[in-house]
Amino acid sequence: MGRPLQVSDVLLPLLLAVTASSGSASAQNSDARALLWLKRALSGQALKSWSAASQPCGANPWDYVTCSNGRVVSLVLKQNRALRGQLPAALTGLSKLQTLDLRGNGLTGPLPSSWGAATAFPDLLSLDLSDNQLSGALPGTWSVGLTSLQTLSVENNRLTGTLPQSWGQPSALPALTSLTASNNDLSGALPAAWCNQAGSLGALRALQLGGNRLSGTLPDYWGFAGCTQMRSFSLRENRLGGPLPDNWGAKGYWPALEALRLEGNRFTGPFPAPWTAPTAFPAMRSEGTGIVLQPGNQRLSGGVPKVTKFPVLKAVGEDGSQPLRTLSDSSPEATPPAPEPAPAPGPAPQEIP
Repeated sequence: MGRPLQVSDVLLPLLLAVTASSGSASAQNSDARALLWLKRALSGQALKSWSAASQPCGANPWDYVTCSNGRVVSLVLKQNRALRGQLPAALTGLSKLQTLDLRGNGLTGPLPSSWGAATAFPDLLSLDLSDNQLSGALPGTWSVGLTSLQTLSVENNRLTGTLPQSWGQPSALPALTSLTASNNDLSGALPAAWCNQAGSLGALRALQLGGNRLSGTLPDYWGFAGCTQMRSFSLRENRLGGPLPDNWGAKGYWPALEALRLEGNRFTGPFPAPWTAPTAFPAMRSEGTGIVLQPGNQRLSGGVPKVTKFPVLKAVGEDGSQPLRTLSDSSPEATPPAPEPAPAPGPAPQEIP
């Protein structure tokens, strides 16, 4: 015979069910509190339907919110929602958030350093804060907790300060594939820790830092042990100078790099011979890949040799207008090629009856 039915056999499952239900309700309340904090922090009419009398993932989900298993996983308030105010630290209550898109509003103030806490956004995959009026520095703390983050966009803001050294540590931002911080007011040198050691930004495929005030030289050892997956790298329109590093053309450097934009800077000296070696930049072989050095860089001497491994790089996502050219081998700042003469007119075609 089996043992007699005990009271605990009935009560324990009930207790576990109540505990689970209580935990789920607590998590949902955490989501609601975080979103209401955001509503209080921002002005504008977009969030007027959010109310403490309901749940964001309830029978009538809140506007701009996407839920999964009763938790908020996406918040998209992009472009012309006319939101004004500062980002609240309390938004980290959205502990299951995967997508946060607030681009194209009027957000001001700093990026919250607490968003990088170990328990803040463990599942966050995409963060887009571009096209606002955010100021202050890129938080070094974001290197700690944003372990799932794949894409980070903060371009077209008013960010200042230097690029955080901590973001280049081997354990920092391990899933990040795209970082766009163009058109801000970032300054200082490119951090030696970035792209300089095994595991440093190892997943990064696109790094866009154009239109800032970055200065100094290009780090000699970037692209060998770190940033080996990089495909698109833009440093256009900064204040970088000095010679172009020979190492970048050495075998094993930048194995995946297809597009390198350096125009609008202050580089000096000759174009490095190693950059034209057969083993240099092995991914630059097809149309749409290459290196851009002009306009700007008037103090480069000797120009770029005409080699087939640097095809013309078309404008990509900048202004979509004029083609971008490498330097010619006759002048530090090449002039556009003269148009080909029009063919001589031939006999008029005969009409077919």
